[in-house]
Amino acid sequence: MVYRDTTSSVSDTLSTFIKNYYTSKRGIPEINTIGLYLPSPVMIDDHEIQLWFEGEIIKDFNWEYPNTNHAWQYFITYIMNPIQNYLDSTYVNGQPLKSKIKYIVLCKGIPLKINPYVEFAGVGHYYRTMVSLDGLICFLSQTNPDFSILDDVFDTYYDSITNPYFYVDKNFSGAYRFKSDYFGDSNYKINYLVSRLDGLTYNDVIELIDRSAQPDLSGDNLFLLDAHYSYAPGVYALRSDAIETRNNLSFIGYDNILDLTDYIYYSSSTPVIGYTSSGKHAGMPYNYNYLFTFEKPEGSIYNTYESFNGFYMDTLNLWNRQDNQGMITEWVRVGGSGGAAHTYEPTTATISKDSIFFPLYSIGYSMVDAAYQGIPYLAFRNVVVGDPLTTIAWGKQTLTQNVTWQNTNLVTDTITIPLGKTLTISANSVINLRHNGFITGMVTNFIVNDPVTFNITDWSRALFVANNNNNPKLEWGDHPSIPSTNGFRVYRKIDTGNWNLLATVYDNKYIDNTVEITPPIGGVAHNIFYRITAIIDLINESDYSNEVEINGNVKKGKISANKNTEQIFSYSLLQNYPNPFNPTTTISYSLEKNGLVILKVYDILGNEVATLVNENKTAGDYYVKFDASNLPSGIYFYRLISGSFLSTKKLLLLK
Repeated sequence: MVYRDTTSSVSDTLSTFIKNYYTSKRGIPEINTIGLYLPSPVMIDDHEIQLWFEGEIIKDFNWEYPNTNHAWQYFITYIMNPIQNYLDSTYVNGQPLKSKIKYIVLCKGIPLKINPYVEFAGVGHYYRTMVSLDGLICFLSQTNPDFSILDDVFDTYYDSITNPYFYVDKNFSGAYRFKSDYFGDSNYKINYLVSRLDGLTYNDVIELIDRSAQPDLSGDNLFLLDAHYSYAPGVYALRSDAIETRNNLSFIGYDNILDLTDYIYYSSSTPVIGYTSSGKHAGMPYNYNYLFTFEKPEGSIYNTYESFNGFYMDTLNLWNRQDNQGMITEWVRVGGSGGAAHTYEPTTATISKDSIFFPLYSIGYSMVDAAYQGIPYLAFRNVVVGDPLTTIAWGKQTLTQNVTWQNTNLVTDTITIPLGKTLTISANSVINLRHNGFITGMVTNFIVNDPVTFNITDWSRALFVANNNNNPKLEWGDHPSIPSTNGFRVYRKIDTGNWNLLATVYDNKYIDNTVEITPPIGGVAHNIFYRITAIIDLINESDYSNEVEINGNVKKGKISANKNTEQIFSYSLLQNYPNPFNPTTTISYSLEKNGLVILKVYDILGNEVATLVNENKTAGDYYVKFDASNLPSGIYFYRLISGSFLSTKKLLLLK
C-alpha cells in the first residue's frame, strides 16, 4: 500500500485515511504500507516540477525540445526510489518485503501520470514521455543491474516494451495467477501488478473498497458488450474484440449480451458484472454512466474503448475531461468496482483487451490479474482502478484457510482441499459449476449441509464425495439432458474388484453407511471408488459420471477369493421404479450372504400373481424386471426372502 504521507508539503490526510480503511478491511499488516513525502514545487536542475491538477500530474513547467526527463526524475526520486528502498530494507519473517508481495496498491493522493509538456491528450504522440505511473512501478525490483527507467523506458516507442504477463493463459486454465519475479526474461520482468484505489471523492473510494471486499460470487450476472455501429477506429477495434469476447465468455459458460447495432443499452433485466462500449464514439453523452439503470453487482468492472476514460480521477478535474468521454471514476461513482482505463491516447493496440480481461475475470482471476493479462505493452498509458483481491468466481486454487460457502457460489476450476483446511457448504446454498469447476482433496474436511444444489454442465465432473459423520456422502448435480425424476444408480468398487450396483436413488445424494472414512484402530483401509449413472428408462442409463475415491474401512463383509478383494453388501429391498408403472417396472435388491432368494408379487388379497426369483444367488446387488401386462390396474405387493431377511413393499399398476 502506497499513500501520500501527511508530512508532504500539501497535506493529504485523505490518502492516509484510505490506506487505513483498506488495510483494516482486508487485514493488511501496517508493515506492508509506505507513506511518501511528495514536495511541490521542486527544482531539478533549472526545471520547476509541480504536482498539478490536484496533485494528479507530475508536470515540468520548463520543458524543452527535444524531450527532457526532469518530470521523470521527480518520479524516480520521490516515488520509485523510496518504494524500492522500503521493499529492500523491510523484512518479514526473515525475508525482504520485495520477495513476499505481488501487488502494489496506490491510494488516492498518489499522482496519476507524468507529463513533461503542457497538458494535452497525446494524440499522435506515441512515445513514453506522457505515461501513467502505474506501469512504471511494475518495474521495481529488477534483477538486471543494467536496466534503467531513464535509459531503457523513457522516450521509447509504445510497442518496444511488451508485457510478459500478456495473455499467458490462452486456454483459460486458471493456472497463471500472478507471481513476482517470474514473468519476463533476463532483460526485465514484471515484478508487481499495480492498481489504484481512486475515485472522484474520498467517499467514492471507501464505497469501492466495501463493494470490492464482498463481490458477487454467484455467476448469475452478465457481461454487456455494447459494440455500437460506427466508423471510428476505436469502434472498429471494439467490435472485432467484442465478438471474440463473446466467443470466449460463451466457451466458459458465462452469460453475455453482444450487440453490434447502433442501439445503446442503458438497461438490462440481468445485473451487469462487466461493461464495454465505445462511449462517446457511438454518440453517447459524456454523462452516460449516470444514465445506466441496470444493476451493477459488487465486483462489476468497466473497460470502454475511449482514449481518455482515465484522464483524471478527482472530481475537481472533471471540467477538463477530454473529448467529452466517459470516465472510469464515474462508473465507480454509480456503483461499479473498478476496471481498466487510459490516462492519455493509448492507440487501439495498447488497450486492455476485453476478450482476455473479461473471460479471465469470469473464471476466478482477480480483477487486477485479469486486466494486466489483457494489456499488451507496459509502462505506457494504461491504468487499473480496483482492489487486487477482488474475484467473482472460485477459480483454480488450493485453499489456504477454512472456507464456508453460503448462498450462491460460482466454481470455475478445481478447488483442492488440503490437509488441515476445511470447506463447508451451508444449507440451502447453490453451487454453480462451470468451465472446469470441481471440488476435490481431503474428504474428511469437506462438509455439505443439506439441502445444497449443485448445478453442473459437465457429467464428467458431476460427482463429489464429502464427509457425513465419518461416512462417505456422495453429492451430485443433475444430468444435463436427463430428468432427475428418473433417478440415479450408485455404483461402488473396492480396491481392484468389480463394480457393483450399490443403490438406486431419487435424490442427488447418497450416504454409504457401510464405510468409515477414518478407519478405527485395527480397521483395514481400502481404496473405495464410487460413480453414478442417470436412469434414462427401464432398460437404459447414462454414461458413468466421474469416479471419486476415498480411503476407508468397510464395516462388515467378507474377503472373496477373487484377488482377495473385499466385496461389501447388506440386505436391502428398494422401491420399484417407476412407481406407479404401466406395464413394466424394475425392482432392485441386495444380498449380504449367499443363499436361496425368493422374490414374489401378490395382489391386495394376498394371492400370489408372479414369482420373479426362486434360486440360489451369491452376495451382491441385483435387479429384476416385472411385466404386469396381463394384470389389471391396482395395488400389489412384492416380498423378498433370503435367509433371515424379509422385506415387503407396495407397488401401483395404472393402465
